[in-house]
Amino acid sequence: MKSSRISTGGRIIAMLFLVTGLVCAQGFYWETTVTGAPGGDRISKSYISQRIFKIEQEDKDKTAMIVNLDKKLIITINGDDEEYSEITFEQLEAHMKKMEAKMEQMQKQFKEMPEAQRKMMEGLMGPLAGGSGPIVVKRSAEKKTILGYACGKVDVQQGDKTIVTLWATNMVKGFDKIRADWDEFSTRMAAMMPGSLGKGMTEGMKKVGGFPLETIMGSIVSTVTKLEERAIPAATFDVPAGYDKVDSELLKHDEE
Repeated sequence: MKSSRISTGGRIIAMLFLVTGLVCAQGFYWETTVTGAPGGDRISKSYISQRIFKIEQEDKDKTAMIVNLDKKLIITINGDDEEYSEITFEQLEAHMKKMEAKMEQMQKQFKEMPEAQRKMMEGLMGPLAGGSGPIVVKRSAEKKTILGYACGKVDVQQGDKTIVTLWATNMVKGFDKIRADWDEFSTRMAAMMPGSLGKGMTEGMKKVGGFPLETIMGSIVSTVTKLEERAIPAATFDVPAGYDKVDSELLKHDEE
């Protein structure tokens, strides 16, 4: 820990907000509650402005991710260790290709297992195990209300498996202003998921067409609990002053 720098870093960040607080762009802020995930339930906070996005996780490491579409760059921040790393979209795509190759090999091994063992492994992997055959996106007639918004249901399936279920709305006022940026951001986020899960998320987002207020992947349920249009200060997307740059963990794994 770098406790000697925490107070200084905090003062610098505060000054940055005072200086750049007027440099704002209209965007959106929302909070999401995630249940059923490994490690327990958690809350995330998302900030979206023109061409740039930030997601903060309320976890023990105080992690955050910044996605800059113009720079084609993803920044991961570890607040507990006061460190950050960077990975380009190109590097991420190369990493995911390696991951997909490993997933394909694993799925081949699943097929050779006794049925009971195969089902147990698939249960442990959940939606990552995927299915077989083409990905099919089905829009349901089911409706439900989340945060006062009328939401429609979309199921993304592969074979007899539902990869992801999305509940989305077209009623979020002002969201159309950053619709194109959101679509690109969603595609980049989906690209970070291996195999059919990533492809399913991409196809599901295209089909749903609105803002997803709830996402269900296996036992993991992500529900938006607060959503508002607001001006986002430019400093929101800065790496805190004094943080050390380290190598991306994803790139380290590729070298192993």
